[in-house]
Parts: sequence; C-alpha cells; structure tokens
Amino acid sequence: MYHPIKAIESIVTVSHINKMIKAESIKVLFYDRFRVHSVYSSPVLDNFLKVGGTALYVVGEKEHPALDDTSKYPGTIYLDKAFELFFRFIKVPLIITPASGFSPDAKHSHTKVGHIYHSPVSMHYIYGDKPFDGYDIFFAVGPHHVREVELLSALRGWEGRRCFQSGYPRIDIISKEHRKIEVSKEAGTKGTIAFAPSWGENNILRSHGLQIIKSLLDNQYRVILRPHKHSFDFDMDVIEEANNAFKKLDFELDETVSFAKIYSCDILISDWSGIAYEFAFALGKPVVSVDVKGGQKIQSVLNTKIDARPMEDVCRYEIGIVSQPENVCAAVTKLIEEKSLVWAEKTKSARDKYLYNFGRSSKVIAEQIMSLIEP
Repeated sequence: MYHPIKAIESIVTVSHINKMIKAESIKVLFYDRFRVHSVYSSPVLDNFLKVGGTALYVVGEKEHPALDDTSKYPGTIYLDKAFELFFRFIKVPLIITPASGFSPDAKHSHTKVGHIYHSPVSMHYIYGDKPFDGYDIFFAVGPHHVREVELLSALRGWEGRRCFQSGYPRIDIISKEHRKIEVSKEAGTKGTIAFAPSWGENNILRSHGLQIIKSLLDNQYRVILRPHKHSFDFDMDVIEEANNAFKKLDFELDETVSFAKIYSCDILISDWSGIAYEFAFALGKPVVSVDVKGGQKIQSVLNTKIDARPMEDVCRYEIGIVSQPENVCAAVTKLIEEKSLVWAEKTKSARDKYLYNFGRSSKVIAEQIMSLIEP
C-alpha cells in the first residue's frame, strides 16, 4: 500500500517536472528505475548533450549515483519508482529508459517511450510476455532484436513501432576501460574466476552454487561470487550460506555497484545471465555456461511462439564451453589451458555477429534520439 505522504511528494515532483519541461522546452526525459541503470543511460545521455540535446534526468532510487553531491548531473530529479505510473501525467514528447516492463499506462497520451536494452539477450524468452508492450521505439543491440521486434509486433498487435540499428553502449565502455582494472591474485592460485548466475527458480546459484564454488576453491582457483540484483531478494539464504562457508578461503562476495572486479577475472561462469555476453564481447574472454535443472530460463509463454531462436540459446556455444554442473571445474581448467588469443578471436567473431556499431553505439543512439525530436 502506498504511503500517502510519499504519494503527495511524488505529485509535487511531477508538477515540478512539468514546469521545467515547459520553461526550458525540453523534449527528452531519461529515466532510470534502478541505480544500476545508470551504466546504460549515462553514456547515451552524455553523447546526447554533446550533440546539442537538452534533457531531464529522472531516477527512481535515492541511492542512484546521479544524486550524489559529486554527480555530473546536478539537475537530476528523484521520483520514487513505486509511483512510476505517475509518468502518465508528465507532458514530454520522448522518454528514454533502460528499464524493462515500463507500463503502457505510465505514459502520457502524447509521449513516446524509447527502450535502451540493459542486456543483449533476446526479448521473447526471459522477460515474460508483457514487458515490452509499453515501448514505441527500440534501440536494437543487434540483428536479433530487429527480427524479434518485427515478429513480436505482429504477434502482440503492436502498431507503429520503430526499431533502430543501435548497439550496446555498456559493452563499448567495458571494452575501453577493462585494461585499467586489476584484481590482486593470491600466491598459489591458478586464476580468478567470476561466478555470476542469473536469478529465478532454476538458477545455478541455488541448485549447484555451493558445490561449484567448493570445487573451484579445492582446485586452487580464486572465486568472486556476483549474485544477480534480484537474488538478494530471492536467494539470500544461499548467498549467506556461501559467504559463511567460504569467506576465510580465496573467495569474495561482490556486492558493489561496480562490476570492475568481475570484468578483471580470467573466466566467467554463468547460466543464462546477460553478463556472459558483456564479459565475452567486451573483454575477449571465454565463458562457462552451465546447463541448469529445468532447462533454459523461460518466463514468456505467448512470445516464445515467434519463429526466432533466442540468441542466448545459440551464442553461449560461441563464446566458451557449455557444461553440466558437475563438470564446471574441468571446463574452467580447459579454458585456462587454452591460448587466450584463440578465444579473443572467437568472441570477436560472435560480437560482430550480434552487435551493431561496436565502439561507438552511445554516439549512434544519441544521434538517433536527436533525429526523433528534430522537426
């Protein structure tokens, strides 16, 4: 149940936003529901401002970095994400957001909503059936998204949707900055392994996480566990058990906002998380993708009927080894022993297949946004 005082505060905030939009003739509003969304929005916003755009930045969490005293976005406005439906009263021509599940009821009748993807994976398996119904414009990561938007438009009765060949700014940023990242390596370890599972009923953290971590530690690997954001809501018992069992060993639980420690690792282990493709495409490093009980992560029902195989079902075989849970450590050892240049070339080939505009996607999307608001 909504707190009445917070509701009143949100109404006042919406009124303030509308006054700013009118006074400054603002046509674009960037919106982050969660603080982690900043890594997807800010590169595009920066480039949009560089090409002469004017925008408001609205965030749904008080912990969002744009609200820090040292933020480069001093005019950022906080609107509690619990009142996201209040966006229907904000009179702005275009909202840009990396948040999935933006409700069709949360936009003004004269507003278009554009979606910057926060994962390169396909649209029709892991998200459920309705999360993309509220968007009018899609900034496609790669050809698979263009095809999926076309097919989902026909299936779900979407009319007038636009889809740009855009790319994935997050991967560009990681690729540019990863050489600056270093993690200390304890004497006697074979390498540092990132363990970054997805979330949901059949995730590998819950089903085999403790066994996988123990096996890696027993074989002299350093392990950094990076649970999915939602696992801290649904899998906290397993996370705490792992931390208590292994915290005195060469193990670390990464709860930071930054992914710097994960990107510095030699190999990443996951199941169906999109971080696997960020790791492989940006860094040229291999991934061990673990098959989980219950099979592929599928939350859609109707959307799976479109004639398109999800990219994550294909690409996981192109960026490393697909393994059963009991063979994960052996797969890690195999990848460690293989030459890194081999996997750098293989992951580049996969990246070229699935990503548009590598290295310049933020600028491309900024220009595409500008084209939407220019007379």
